[in-house]
Amino acid sequence: MTVDLQPHLSTNENEGAIAAAAAGLGITSTSEWACRRELEAGSLVRLFTDWKTADIPVHAYFPMGPATRAAARALVDHLVAQFHLDADHVPDA
Repeated sequence: MTVDLQPHLSTNENEGAIAAAAAGLGITSTSEWACRRELEAGSLVRLFTDWKTADIPVHAYFPMGPATRAAARALVDHLVAQFHLDADHVPDA
């Protein structure tokens, strides 16, 4: 299905789009993760629940070996757990 929209507000900032939708200015398309607080609070509701956008690959690059910061490794480990990623593709520190 194609929906022709005539936007009254346009932004390239995800947080601004979420805030505008939560304020009742319209709808936005974003990830569930990005607007989880607003969904939990009830200030946003899901529309088109049977529709899903295409998956987008995400890559994290950082130096391996002694130069690897513990914080970088912790962030990658957190993202793998948070997004239920395939840990087989994450190298060991």
